[in-house]
Amino acid sequence: MVVFDALDRASNELTQVSEMTAGLLRVMLQLRFAKGLRLKAFIREDILAQAGPVVDGSKLLNKKVTLQWTQAELYGLAFYRIAQRSDKFRTFFSRVVGISWRSFGGRYECNDSADEPDKQEKLWRALVGDYMGKTATKGHSYRYIHNHLSDGLGRVAPRTFLTALDAALESASAHYPDKPHVIHHEAIKDGVRDASTARVTELHEEYQWIAPALQCIKDQKKTIPIDKEELEKIWLQNKASVLQKIESMRDKALVPWQNGAPNSERMERLLATLEQIGIVRPRKKNGNERIELPDIYRLAYKIGRHGGISTQRKPKS
Repeated sequence: MVVFDALDRASNELTQVSEMTAGLLRVMLQLRFAKGLRLKAFIREDILAQAGPVVDGSKLLNKKVTLQWTQAELYGLAFYRIAQRSDKFRTFFSRVVGISWRSFGGRYECNDSADEPDKQEKLWRALVGDYMGKTATKGHSYRYIHNHLSDGLGRVAPRTFLTALDAALESASAHYPDKPHVIHHEAIKDGVRDASTARVTELHEEYQWIAPALQCIKDQKKTIPIDKEELEKIWLQNKASVLQKIESMRDKALVPWQNGAPNSERMERLLATLEQIGIVRPRKKNGNERIELPDIYRLAYKIGRHGGISTQRKPKS
């Protein structure tokens, strides 16, 4: 097996990376039936989109695997990890769900029915409560954490989910020890905030240009959703200072537009790339195109949203 990865680091010029990616796809097509040889490539969504059409490329792309975890898989992973460390959790789990954990070679396991969403929700409600407050209008607790950790493409990384849960447990223990449930709903919001900060830090390593593209929304005291035209006006303010700042990163990051592109093309490519990698989500309202920013990114950049999780932690009583 030959594995290809980190194609974005092969060059700081998007055009060159796109050409190399297209070339790699053509090589993989030619060698897909080679005896004793298997090629595997990890390719970012934005780079794959920029590679352009490749003759017979669908023969490869139709078999691509998107690394995406379902809500049930994420909860199952979290419960499994906690069960390995806590006798109390295993006992509580068995009492609430009716499924016992058994030891196999130093690891604790239970049958596959523990991954059924209805059983997971029953356990989560016992830990957290039914709602994220006093009534259903505040949100259902089982779906809440996954919904607020999802990116613009509906994805949640296992590391992000586990980070949020660890932070929520720590916050509940430190600030809400006398509450009736193991994890207070405000502690879950603290966990989402911490996961947002961690996710944006990870993202910065691959996409350094995202920070100036989004930070300007807060700097202008705007909230989201924001009209597409208004966002573009912000990018063009002060002689297109945001676009210029991103352009200045070309020697250390893969800027999402070709060298020398006019501002109109820069904004088009910038917005398209943000959407392709799940940072923003477009929506329509009264015929206007608006840009939504999922909480997993919004909270770290401290951009306000009416009715959403506050960017500031609630004062502990």
